[in-house]
Amino acid sequence: MDYKRILAAKKLDVIAVTDHDRIDLAMELHHELGQQIIVGEEIMTTDGEVIGLFLQEWIAPHQSIHETIRCIRDQSGLVYLPHPFDRHRHGIRPDQAMPIAEIDILESFNARCQDDQANQQAWEFAQTNDLLAFSSSDSHSVGELGSTYTQLPTLPTASNLLDILSEATFHDQAVHWRQRLNPTINRLRHLVKRVQ
Repeated sequence: MDYKRILAAKKLDVIAVTDHDRIDLAMELHHELGQQIIVGEEIMTTDGEVIGLFLQEWIAPHQSIHETIRCIRDQSGLVYLPHPFDRHRHGIRPDQAMPIAEIDILESFNARCQDDQANQQAWEFAQTNDLLAFSSSDSHSVGELGSTYTQLPTLPTASNLLDILSEATFHDQAVHWRQRLNPTINRLRHLVKRVQ
């Protein structure tokens, strides 16, 4: 993805790069662009996916949620729970697999979620349990970046994000159904590259 172009065009001020089970690209972009890139990782645990934000080191997948959270905390990272009620993906239901107190941020709107009810359930769960909410585009292509975002009063850092989230404004827009095909298209491209 062309993150630099998106940032230069002021479409977004900061992008959290949270690739599945890797942080090498996020680290590379962070070294080049500084605070405009939050280093994250969407980590597959034995219970489902969790995101670590503001990481300095890669966290191995397929550990328990508790061990993964410990690894995030050891780096002074934040625990972000993506698409928690989406039945079509590997989300972790916060009311089942982990203590609510371990969640720093709950994704209350995911633009790629195919089920509006799942997003509504996440929003209601965040409100009921006094959790900090976040809206995410969950982009898999440049065209999706900025469709959904969380507007904050100042640039987020590891030390201020939890404080400034209470002043967030959410801009929610579901991606077009064609954009939901992007993960499959990306996987096919990688397969073709490997074959060549």
